[in-house]
Amino acid sequence: MNKRKCVELRSHTYRLFAGLINQPMSAATWQQLIQWAKQTGESGFLSPVQQWIIEHEKLSNDGLMSMAVDFTCLFTGISQEFGPPPPYEHLYRENIEPSDCRSAVIQCYNNYDFKPLDPYNNVSDHIVAELQYMSFLASQQLQPTDIFLELNDTLILRQQSFLQHHLLSWVHSWCNHVESQNNKLKFYSHVISALICFLEQDFENLSRDRAPT
Repeated sequence: MNKRKCVELRSHTYRLFAGLINQPMSAATWQQLIQWAKQTGESGFLSPVQQWIIEHEKLSNDGLMSMAVDFTCLFTGISQEFGPPPPYEHLYRENIEPSDCRSAVIQCYNNYDFKPLDPYNNVSDHIVAELQYMSFLASQQLQPTDIFLELNDTLILRQQSFLQHHLLSWVHSWCNHVESQNNKLKFYSHVISALICFLEQDFENLSRDRAPT
């Protein structure tokens, strides 16, 4: 796979994870996932998600409702008794003030005039917004430029930095909270585990992809 295809795949994968965590599973999205699972070969870090979808292909409407209950429990933070805190970076980072955490994320967005898609445009450090930002940065590597190598290297550095200082600084703690919950179908447990694997691999790959100085 050439570099352009790799960058396209990275951007798409960030969007995929953002979409899965953005809202409860709809019947239409479920059918699209079934089609993807059947038509895709071995998919690395996504294999557990792919296998779960294939095994639950005939999930009923009641099953989708159970998945929606899991989503609400795991991602919305209705109450301490019902599930973990919602996936905002400032709720899972230690030794940093929430306002400082959010300000740091906003500054990253402002560097590229990036605005997360609704409904998370006013909550800068939500996991969905941060994944959308990484997808955006990757997509910028596909833009033609006369100073491509310099710009590309800057974009890679930005992505490395955001992964290191933001996403990878809190998603493991979030995952531990999710794993401790009794989510009935376990679909989202597979999704989050796959997400963390992807983030770690992407950070390593970005370290290798930087242009030589």
